[in-house]
Amino acid sequence: MSVDLIVVGGGVIGLSAAFLAARGGLSVRVVEAAVPGNTGATSVAAGMLAPLAEAHDMPEDLVRVGIQSARAYPGFIEAVKAYGGDTGFNDQGTLIVAADRDQAGDLEQLGRAHQRLGLEVEKLTVREVIRREPRVSPRIAGGLWCPEDHSVPPPVLCGALVRGIEALGGSVCRGFSGQAVQADPLGVRVRTPDGSEEVWRGARVLVAAGLGSQAVLGDLVDLGMRPVKGQVLHLRGERLLRGVVRTPRVYLVPRADRLVIGASEEELGDHAEPLAGVTMDLLYEAWRTLPGVYELELERILVGHRPSTRDGRPVVGPVGPDGLFVATGHHRHGILLAPWTAYTLAEMWGLQA
Repeated sequence: MSVDLIVVGGGVIGLSAAFLAARGGLSVRVVEAAVPGNTGATSVAAGMLAPLAEAHDMPEDLVRVGIQSARAYPGFIEAVKAYGGDTGFNDQGTLIVAADRDQAGDLEQLGRAHQRLGLEVEKLTVREVIRREPRVSPRIAGGLWCPEDHSVPPPVLCGALVRGIEALGGSVCRGFSGQAVQADPLGVRVRTPDGSEEVWRGARVLVAAGLGSQAVLGDLVDLGMRPVKGQVLHLRGERLLRGVVRTPRVYLVPRADRLVIGASEEELGDHAEPLAGVTMDLLYEAWRTLPGVYELELERILVGHRPSTRDGRPVVGPVGPDGLFVATGHHRHGILLAPWTAYTLAEMWGLQA
């Protein structure tokens, strides 16, 4: 059966593009080997929507794209909610704190960057920080309040996107893995849950499989990507924070009875085991900002690999044979850039966003 669009990859990027395509009237099939949103970089992302949180490794033009995408999030979320229900989107802002005087200098620079780029920011004293988050250490050196920095739990958002795609007549094929793009005529060789293979045809094919994208594309395109390892901790116990708190070295994201702490950045290729030293560093930085983490249970350590390109910019758009598109290489910024990526592709496909 031929459809208007086949999407290979059920992470936040592929699902967002598939949702807008289905909303624009295209027949859509998403190919995902596992549970959508539960593999690859999406599965270990904290879901912070903060364009300047990790601007140190973003080109200036990409920082501005991040701001554009963050500001598109509320409208994108409303569209998803209309078809897929709750997304978990939190628009309450983010608190940035300096754990010591050295980090206070970093915060000064970050505050100036917010102002230069037209982002709202408010400088806070230690007393004002603790008024907002009483469990934060009184030994911190100050803070910033960023009302435009939001957050969204990736698993919840991906669940809503799946429901939205299906409500719009699309299909999300779980347990099916994209093996290779077929160039002429355009299609994808797919492995089915029973281990057999078949070719699915589409007027357009979008490869959005993160680090797996290169294997699906084969020799058709060289994306020049590499894996960058990241480690994230999940702690369980008493809720210590009202909202997201981060420092220049760590972020803390509360989720129900859990606290997400992250994230490392390690140039270790495809090394997949958690490292004790990295775990210690994350816990130490979290503890000196939020002493109560000492009493929480270390529930699990997650390791993921970010799809990163040579120049730090994602690859979004047409490649190779006519009708073939890619959306990958978002490094640490996939959740943030999901709306921008999806709207960019929808425009390329002539759809009303």
